[in-house]
Amino acid sequence: TDIVTKLFQTPITVSTSKFTIAPNGSKVFTSDGPVWSSDLQEQLGILESGFGSLIKYVPGQNAVVVAGQDGNGSVLKFISASDYRLLTTYRPNYDGSILEMEISPDGAKLIINFSIGAILILDISSILPVPPTPPPTPALSTIQYADLVMDEARVVLYGADKAGSKIDVINMSDMFVINSYLLPYGALPTGIDLSSDGNELAVAQ
Repeated sequence: TDIVTKLFQTPITVSTSKFTIAPNGSKVFTSDGPVWSSDLQEQLGILESGFGSLIKYVPGQNAVVVAGQDGNGSVLKFISASDYRLLTTYRPNYDGSILEMEISPDGAKLIINFSIGAILILDISSILPVPPTPPPTPALSTIQYADLVMDEARVVLYGADKAGSKIDVINMSDMFVINSYLLPYGALPTGIDLSSDGNELAVAQ
């Protein structure tokens, strides 16, 4: 006969909960509120005001949405997937309870089916702020330097910026300016030279 090996036994009762999982598989969110590790062995936290009947992860927003019902009707609760704090709530202008909901793959739309037969397509960006855009990658230096000196030990270039009255330090691996030394106004550096030991930089004006 075959022998069934029990890998683990969950410490929680899950028969009444709906689930959604983080994209990287590290967290399991339940419509009852608790957040669990991927193997359901450790409770990581609890969703603030998170009790409801349905739950979905919202891609691109690092949030979950919980559908519930209270004395005022149906309510959607958007909750952070990081710290489990309530971000905002939304009350659909429909009678009846929410039977089902689905999130579009890009996280832009929430489709809700109500018990009265109505279907609502909700633009999530009108409720949740779009995550801030990462700062742009620094551009390569486009300055025309009066003189350039290589510092091989530090893997940098020193550039004499005559117009800006400064000396730029440029990373040789990507040609980004990583530091600048401002000179007195009107210094107008025209040439630079690095000492043989690499510890002194002479600037000609």
